[in-house]
Amino acid sequence: PSHPYPTPKPFVHTPGTESLASAAQEQLAPARARPISTSLAAPFTPITPLSHPQAVYAHTGHRFALLLTMYGTVKLLGVAALAAAAKAETEVVLAHYNEDLSWVSHYESGDVSFTVYTKAEDAIDVPEEARRLPNVGRESHTYLTHILQNYDNLAEWTVFSQAGAPSHGYQGSAGEGGHLTGTVTFADYLQQPGDAESLWFFSNAVELNTLDHAMRLDFTLEDFAQASNDVCPAKKEEGWTKFFNMRRLSKWLLAKQEEENQLPALDFYHKYVALTENDGEDVILNFSQGARFALTADQIKSRPKSFYEALLNTLTSNSDPIAGYWLEYMWYDVFHPEHLQEEAGTVCDVPYYAPVSQWEMIEALTAKTTIPELSRRELQSFTSTPTDAPTAMPTVAPTKAPTAMPTAAPTKAPTAMPTAAPTKAPT
Repeated sequence: PSHPYPTPKPFVHTPGTESLASAAQEQLAPARARPISTSLAAPFTPITPLSHPQAVYAHTGHRFALLLTMYGTVKLLGVAALAAAAKAETEVVLAHYNEDLSWVSHYESGDVSFTVYTKAEDAIDVPEEARRLPNVGRESHTYLTHILQNYDNLAEWTVFSQAGAPSHGYQGSAGEGGHLTGTVTFADYLQQPGDAESLWFFSNAVELNTLDHAMRLDFTLEDFAQASNDVCPAKKEEGWTKFFNMRRLSKWLLAKQEEENQLPALDFYHKYVALTENDGEDVILNFSQGARFALTADQIKSRPKSFYEALLNTLTSNSDPIAGYWLEYMWYDVFHPEHLQEEAGTVCDVPYYAPVSQWEMIEALTAKTTIPELSRRELQSFTSTPTDAPTAMPTVAPTKAPTAMPTAAPTKAPTAMPTAAPTKAPT
């Protein structure tokens, strides 16, 4: 079935109301090079110009290099420090393992604080004032722990992110990429846009029964002409790949789920997230690969503590539980019980669900899109085979949907392109 364009509360735009894109252009121009623009933005409420970084893009060959003009340093606040200090208007919660956190110092602002939760196994890797957590459950465990420990004292605006440096795309567990879509920067997450209750930049769509994926083009491709900082692709269905079968990844995830004797993705969704009866029907979800998003305290509290406690209990069995991968697909619905995608359809307009092989997806994309040769080679070789055992460190993103990072040059017949499966080690 097709999935019509819904109007979720965070992104509703009232006809005749000035759009966030145009209004923010004037409001934010003195503070940074470009505004956040969302095609589904809430009616715009003037916001104070940001005092953090200006973002400037410079074209270098086939890639855009993101140059961040920053000033000052940011103070990393642990839970103990936060308890003694007043809550900042925006709190960034980082799920850390052993990532380099030097990038954090670029985002200094009097209204923004960083709280680091670490699962580092080497004392050298533990940031000063970070809160230690047991190495279980990947970043999902970190996020839910923060929510439960601060449920009655949440910041007005909370950004949840893995601790790897933000950058464009994702090239598999052994590659580069910090999960930003299009021209989005990390600074875009740091201030609530208007009266929106949450902020997401959707990079993927997944069908929970088959685990087939569709990928946003300006997440997958560098130097894409239609790249934007919109919540959804500017060209709607045309801004996505076809749905395609990620056989190696799907096989790996299903084997992992069976080995742990846990629920398949669709059953997990109905039991723990939607709280609905599983009728066996297809459910397609938009999600942000890499699990980065921002929410108001009120939106987080639209679910009771008992709901988050039940989710947390699915993540404590080991360092890399299958539930961590399922939750990466489902975070939007976790926080939006009033707008479950099962009922309202996907947040973004996505292609009609008629899955093809990964090779056929690449061929169809090449036929309709002008792709620089470099990007085409990257697309053809950008999946990687998931590791059989947890690696020493968690992947930069717990991705169920390792983006369609293709494998080496494809042959004329569809090959079993290895997928960018996340490593077993949680962040």
